[in-house]
Amino acid sequence: MEDIQLRNILRPMNLPRGDIQIAGTETVGAEFTEQESKILIKMLDRMYYVNSIPSIKKCISDNYDILVDLIRVVKTNTKQPFRGMFAKGNDLTIKPLYEEDFKYVWGSDTDKTFEHNVTKGTVYDYVGTDADPETTKEEEGIIILGFLDLNPDPKIYKVRLMKNGEYYIPQELEFDKLESDNFVALPEPYVILPESTYQIKAKAYEDGDTYLIPVGFRVLMAKVDETLF
Repeated sequence: MEDIQLRNILRPMNLPRGDIQIAGTETVGAEFTEQESKILIKMLDRMYYVNSIPSIKKCISDNYDILVDLIRVVKTNTKQPFRGMFAKGNDLTIKPLYEEDFKYVWGSDTDKTFEHNVTKGTVYDYVGTDADPETTKEEEGIIILGFLDLNPDPKIYKVRLMKNGEYYIPQELEFDKLESDNFVALPEPYVILPESTYQIKAKAYEDGDTYLIPVGFRVLMAKVDETLF
């Protein structure tokens, strides 16, 4: 796949406040100015400029509009501007997803890691648990574009999202059909709106080690991001 630079692909937007539909929900999206849009594009380009997987960059480009709408939904709640890499205090920013963004990873809330040994045919609590699903706050949202396995021989072949008590259709991760890398884009991103509960289950098709990473972003206030250091 030909490599791309996001700054050459993504377009600046100037969107007024208005009703939008996102993740099957009718809601209100805040104004998103051209300046905020340029900040977001620059931030994404710097995150994925060098040595990044082309298919991930293409997936970000394909779903840029949805990411913007998610930011607008969070911005409606916070009433704070999106300042990206320049954010501080209550300003909004985004960050890639890491273990620290979830309470439970592979059923554990201590020493969390996306690396795990799995058994063929077993269904796992990958993010969140049945007893204690994950929860987004009023001032944050999450978008998962797809999944990357750092193990060159992936073991997970299905994932299933539960959101607000309802299970979605299981999605196959067709790593075996990839030609160049181990990133599989979801047909539609998993979008977790503010004040939602959610959980992701994963099913293994072989015994062995997996290092399955959700590729996407958490939209949050800068002061929250600061506490993660």
